[in-house]
Amino acid sequence: MATLVRSSLNIFPRFAQRLTAFRAYQKASLASAAATQSRPKDEKWILVSAVCLERYPKIVPPKTELEAKFKADLQRIELERSVLCDHELKHLDDIEKKKQKEKESESHPVQKVDSAGMKEEKLTAVDLEDGWDKEALNFTETSRKTDADKENDLQSLNRKLDKKLFLVVKQRLGEFEQWILPQGDHLMEESMRETAERTLGQISGVNIQSMFLGNAPCGFYRHRFSKTFREKLSADGQKIFFFRAEHSHGDVAVSDHISDYKWLTVEEMADYLKPDYYKRCKMFMSDLM
Repeated sequence: MATLVRSSLNIFPRFAQRLTAFRAYQKASLASAAATQSRPKDEKWILVSAVCLERYPKIVPPKTELEAKFKADLQRIELERSVLCDHELKHLDDIEKKKQKEKESESHPVQKVDSAGMKEEKLTAVDLEDGWDKEALNFTETSRKTDADKENDLQSLNRKLDKKLFLVVKQRLGEFEQWILPQGDHLMEESMRETAERTLGQISGVNIQSMFLGNAPCGFYRHRFSKTFREKLSADGQKIFFFRAEHSHGDVAVSDHISDYKWLTVEEMADYLKPDYYKRCKMFMSDLM
């Protein structure tokens, strides 16, 4: 039991790591807010809503070394403390009946067997096990890798089935295109979440459906414009609020708003997003359910 307790406690560092990252994100947000308050009040910022669209895992990910050890400990304890199941009791009953038949045959060596009685004889536990073994031999395990994995099709939702995937789009920002999470400017008559919902519909098309998780943003990023864009847009930069949404079904359709898109894991996003932008996004993204 002590081994089980020690193994259980080893699980918590994984969650403690996420908690530490979240607290660091909170401190960074507070520092950012304090810095914003200390700036001149005549600064103008464009409010933007972005969507963190997640496709949840479709299959269970492989067990980690710790999880496999924890499972083995549970199975050992269950075996040590368990009682006999119905199948094991049936097997003992079959052995007892066999012994009784052998004794009866010794005392009555000549005995006619009714053919009808043979049909009424029930299957023994050993017969059932033989049937199960045959079924197991006919079973073929499906590969965890799909055709999309083999072809490295980053636009397919049918890849990395044991991990979360996030939608990343190539969207025009000013005169250049960048890989970012889908985003759109906030309109006065909308709430920030409504802006996020409208943006996702415009960028991804009507074929994709999702469910937004809450009204509060899950992350924040501030981007200051260059001097040229400040004069052109009459604004100092963008304040981007990220909203989390869960993918239901459907896929993205390339439109005038984006030129390309990909479904990426958290690790793969590092190759496409800018470092400071990716650092902010990684704070509220996780493979944990």
